Amino acid sequence: MIEKIFDKIQETRKIVIVCGPTGSGKSRIALDLAKHHKVTIVNADSMQVYDNFPILTAQPDKSDLEIYSHKLYSIFNAVNRITRFSTNEWLQLAISEIENCRAGLRIPVLVGGTGLYISALLNGLSIIPEVTKDAEKSVQTLYRSHGLEHLYTMLTKLDVAAATKLNKNDTQRIIRALSVCLSSGKKMSAFQEENKHHHPYKRKDFFLIYMNPLRDALYERINHRTLQMIRDGAIDEIAELLKTNVINKILVKPIGLPEITQHLQEGISRDIMIKKWQQSTRNYAKRQSTWFNQQIPDYDIVI
Repeated sequence: MIEKIFDKIQETRKIVIVCGPTGSGKSRIALDLAKHHKVTIVNADSMQVYDNFPILTAQPDKSDLEIYSHKLYSIFNAVNRITRFSTNEWLQLAISEIENCRAGLRIPVLVGGTGLYISALLNGLSIIPEVTKDAEKSVQTLYRSHGLEHLYTMLTKLDVAAATKLNKNDTQRIIRALSVCLSSGKKMSAFQEENKHHHPYKRKDFFLIYMNPLRDALYERINHRTLQMIRDGAIDEIAELLKTNVINKILVKPIGLPEITQHLQEGISRDIMIKKWQQSTRNYAKRQSTWFNQQIPDYDIVI
């Protein structure tokens, strides 16, 4: 199906995005395209930018990296980072790689499940100021004493443009929007309009492929992939980090790291480790699916 569509993508020089939950087959689709077309695969996963745990974060294996063009994989060492790699940092690097592809007459294929990265590329990125602790505490107190409906009503009075874009049950975003208003004295929607980062693309420039397998099939893939990671050496990968005692310096914690650490340091059994690791991955995939289903409604193709 993708092969038939890809000829048109090449003619129109679309930017391809392959997104979806972990374990859904995104990398497989990208590699299939790379085998038959002049493409560069660009990472859009927040964990795969780090070189400390390529197996645990399901990065492309060495042979694929050597044969096919890949960018933004293993570009940082997590131990040396004093701050997390931000969405804005990724966005600027991704735009640079996309433009390099276009200059070299290659098709950029962005692959990943980090929804904020995909959203930033499609819609731009707004800079919102830090919320003061007093404002955050005030909103949390109001939430506990009066409930979410009260907060939403407040938001409609302070920033109706932001409120109308939000689901009335979206606790996290309502609290965030209201906190910004109280902290800055300015509407969140105003920041979103004024501070939106310029980027050179419109929705029509993209071709979005959403990997959305049935839940049972996805969970089965996740369970099998966890076992494959173990066969590939994921436990040894983390054991080496534990030996050098750098694990506590790492700000990012990929799924599987806590479970493997418990197995190696606290003595939980291998079977329990595997079950907990698989469950954590399934929970994460469920959250990703919910996000992609709610936040990006207009995919070009769903697989």
